[in-house]
Amino acid sequence: MVIARRPLSALIARFCGPDADAAKVLGVTPEQLRLLDQGRAAIPPVRFENTVRRIGHRCKAADVQQALEEAHTNLKVPGAFMQRITLCSEDLARRGRQARQDVLREHFPVSLERDQVAGPDAKLQFTWKPAVVLVEPPQGADRLDSLG
Repeated sequence: MVIARRPLSALIARFCGPDADAAKVLGVTPEQLRLLDQGRAAIPPVRFENTVRRIGHRCKAADVQQALEEAHTNLKVPGAFMQRITLCSEDLARRGRQARQDVLREHFPVSLERDQVAGPDAKLQFTWKPAVVLVEPPQGADRLDSLG
């Protein structure tokens, strides 16, 4: 049996305990966390500090970066998802560039899926890209920061 690696979830478990709900710690959906752990999503470096503050317990931005890099090295975009991108490109080629948004919504009804599709390019081809997950500051952090 192959055990899936979940670098960001493992980082949160290391700092917050094994019973911590990693998605709740980060303030993201379980699906967003799954994509982050699979390397199919990324947190922009400007949001690392929010991520660090949410995890706490001496976590550093370098720890977050390392977990995300490890997830990306294990990246494997499912073949079925790539096939959907190909079909979406073919549909766009038939319908024309002006139908871009309609075609994307039809083939990828979930916004987190659409966030993983780039393009089209000059040849009306879509490609895969990592989704972007924006980690917000922890609740009350702005108020506490202003008191310091």
